[in-house]
Amino acid sequence: MALGSGADLGEALKQGGQGAALGLANGVMNGTVKGFQTARQEKVSPWTGEPTEGHHSDPKFMGGDPKQDLTPMSKSRHKDLHKDMNNYLKEQKDMNGNHMRPQKGNSGKDIQRNFDRQQRIDVLKGFYNKYPLKYWDPKLDFYRNNKMMKQWRPW
Repeated sequence: MALGSGADLGEALKQGGQGAALGLANGVMNGTVKGFQTARQEKVSPWTGEPTEGHHSDPKFMGGDPKQDLTPMSKSRHKDLHKDMNNYLKEQKDMNGNHMRPQKGNSGKDIQRNFDRQQRIDVLKGFYNKYPLKYWDPKLDFYRNNKMMKQWRPW
């Protein structure tokens, strides 16, 4: 187009280079978006290629909605989250020594009876705040699922 309008070869190459750069950037962006969409549809982590599972960011045993939006996580990361969460919940005790970790003899019903909903919410906030980078996505979903986005902070 530049040559056809009377410009010199240098100007034509410059415009051609700009067009190529724009096309490359557009292709990279579209490819990245498509890759993430495909990974999510195929239930595969776009980062590791590992199969994903859905995580209840507000666990059902803590009184979370069973029909909440689930956070897709790789299997290994999901397993790590539950290990970290169980250790954290074991430390959260009332004055009678009852803790929040679900296990034999300490069911979700027991936990919900021993701790009110606000206490359970506060403990989950504390857990996600302890790992703001490691578990950033379930943290975001926890706040979103509980309609607390005004309180959410990424750090």
